[in-house]
Amino acid sequence: MTDETPQQPEGEVDGDETLLFRPPFIEDEDEVETETLPFEDETALMAEPRAETAPVAAAPVIEPEAEWVAPPITVEPPAEPAIDFWTLLLRPKHAAALRIDGLGQAIERSPNVPANYVLRGELYLTLKRYADAEMDFRRALDLAAAQVESQDWGVVAQVMQDRALAGLKQSRARR
Repeated sequence: MTDETPQQPEGEVDGDETLLFRPPFIEDEDEVETETLPFEDETALMAEPRAETAPVAAAPVIEPEAEWVAPPITVEPPAEPAIDFWTLLLRPKHAAALRIDGLGQAIERSPNVPANYVLRGELYLTLKRYADAEMDFRRALDLAAAQVESQDWGVVAQVMQDRALAGLKQSRARR
């Protein structure tokens, strides 16, 4: 009599209630390891029945509210024409006038900012409007000097004061 055991299909239980497992990548039967798992009965594999519980009430149905809709975004064109590259390149005097108007509006909104006066004064210098440039540089110099005095680290105010002094000298020299 041979020692061979009859081949069982994978995953089936043989007579003495052992499970044979054969990995698919092993072809030589001598290398096959079998693992036996004894089972007392089939009911041990099944889940135990639950104790009687109270019936679960159905969850209330919540009606969805109206979907949220984002408000429409409206973009209005700027009231004044924007300065674009071609205007700067082809019409520099027109572009300078637009920049002067923009700096004038900035000065109206923030009259105590010396940078606006310095920038407008430098623009007046390029347009050879020396009297207007001198007035803006004087105003910027007064504001920047007050800021340098009142601030511990008035680096920006000091730079504006220096630029206002340089612009004032240039406007006086060219007059």
